[in-house]
Amino acid sequence: MMDIWASWAKRKSKCRFCPEPVLPGTRIFRGKIWMKRQTGDEPTPRRFTIKYIWHFACYPREANMWLDAHPYESVSHKPGRRVVAKPELQEERVKLLKRHATLAHRQRSAALAGNVEKVVELEFKKQDLITQVAATGPVPTRWIPK
Repeated sequence: MMDIWASWAKRKSKCRFCPEPVLPGTRIFRGKIWMKRQTGDEPTPRRFTIKYIWHFACYPREANMWLDAHPYESVSHKPGRRVVAKPELQEERVKLLKRHATLAHRQRSAALAGNVEKVVELEFKKQDLITQVAATGPVPTRWIPK
């Protein structure tokens, strides 16, 4: 994060954008970045700042060049959950997800009870359910066995 403000040059310095020197008494933009770095053997991070100076006309030119290199992309999402399925498949997908949760709960209960045959049977049902969920949208990554 960088703070930028307008000021007057107090001494001769170098512009970050152009090769011309910044002379005392001219209008400038100042920038300051607070950084924090830590190497493997240091117990606490080292803190330091980097200061930049631009001519009053150079900073807007540099900003425009950056904006030209990084064009605007509209944000299509809204706050909240993403809709991963088509609206007409959403209701069916929710039913399948609930069914998967039920099977997973039953599988955990059977495993705690020591019923291995039931655990295997429920695992096959869950695997069949994964193919049905894939037809309605992306499969949750937690469901894919490693």
